[in-house]
Amino acid sequence: MAATRVIDADGHIIERTDELRKYLKSPFNKRVGPLTASEPWDRELQQTLPPEPRTFPSSPTAEDWLKLLDNHGIEQVFLYPTSLGNVSRVREPEYAVALAEAYNNYVYDRYTKFSDRLRPVALLPFQDPERAVAELRRTVRDLGCRGAVVRTTGLRLPLGHKFYDPIYREAETLGCALAVHGTNGGDELASGAFETFTEVHTVSFPVGIFVQFSNMIYQGVPARFPKLRLAFLEIGSTWLPYWLDRMDEHWKSAVVSRLPR
Repeated sequence: MAATRVIDADGHIIERTDELRKYLKSPFNKRVGPLTASEPWDRELQQTLPPEPRTFPSSPTAEDWLKLLDNHGIEQVFLYPTSLGNVSRVREPEYAVALAEAYNNYVYDRYTKFSDRLRPVALLPFQDPERAVAELRRTVRDLGCRGAVVRTTGLRLPLGHKFYDPIYREAETLGCALAVHGTNGGDELASGAFETFTEVHTVSFPVGIFVQFSNMIYQGVPARFPKLRLAFLEIGSTWLPYWLDRMDEHWKSAVVSRLPR
């Protein structure tokens, strides 16, 4: 292990639908087709991407992940869902709950149990805050998760809405992190008119984070829950000074406009 501690904060699990379906409770295990919404884009660009370290398999197992950590001197990795992150797009609350529970059990069995260096992040059904609270408590206390994740797209209400306060309150109480993860989107993220995956991917990820970050800050989530730990992932960090400056300007303008004249 390297002298400097290195932690991969955003690794990804490539779920196998045939394996995951076994964890779904009845009657949801009898659903046919993809378990969540899928994207129409070819992420490999017709296999034209540079061959860079392609020794890492496209669907890595827990053993593959451990080899990667050892080869690069990484202490541990926090693992996020890939296709199953789209649980936020599910319209049936009961199915969203079942899917989140199944995913969390699946990654616990196949990654957490394999090594304490592999740290899956819990998936929550934000469609039902009460059930999401119960699932967060279960995954932290029983499955060893250090945080949970939600995507920027799909939910009917933005993440700053008080509808989600029970989830934030529980995360604060448990001392675990909550990650808001970027993703692709169409009209919802200003990329519905694009015809290439490159354009969609370039725009959707930051726009989604801008939307949810702005709403959570303006609506006072950190003020209501000052000990809540939040992460906004997969658009780097250089956006933050620019966006905070822009938000400050608009906030000050709004305050000035309300002052008595």
